[in-house]
Amino acid sequence: MPCIPPPQPQIEATITVGPAPDYPLAFVPNPNDGSAKYIDRDGNLDFSSFSCEITIRFTIATKGIVFYQGYGKDSISYAESLDPTELKQPVAAGHHQFRKGVNHPSAQTLVFEYHNDCGRHGDRACPSSRYGLYLGYAGGFLKHHDPIINNGGTQNFAPK
Repeated sequence: MPCIPPPQPQIEATITVGPAPDYPLAFVPNPNDGSAKYIDRDGNLDFSSFSCEITIRFTIATKGIVFYQGYGKDSISYAESLDPTELKQPVAAGHHQFRKGVNHPSAQTLVFEYHNDCGRHGDRACPSSRYGLYLGYAGGFLKHHDPIINNGGTQNFAPK
């Protein structure tokens, strides 16, 4: 009997953007797929129970707000650790944590596959890392948001 691997975990959240001057963000996990176990209202991701690829889909629900792309940069940046001296960098093609790149099915949707499998030196993942999201509007840049990712894990599938 052939071994059939479990499906790849998928995390979905809708982002709402509050009023000026702070434009606070709220991440609302998809209530139908278990995403709430892995993302909080600030966008912090908890992948500590995974050691595999995880698909993340963010959709902005606030009219007129989009994922910002400009000046050769994408809507997401990344740093390997929580060390504040390590600046988040744009996710470039071939990045080991984002091997399939970043996709934009629409201006308000961002999809990427996060490889929670190894650190930059081939060791286990850093316990935590940071990602940045960039939001804009028709006139340009609006806001940067800086959540964390709890990495690591020993399971190659979604916990039951």
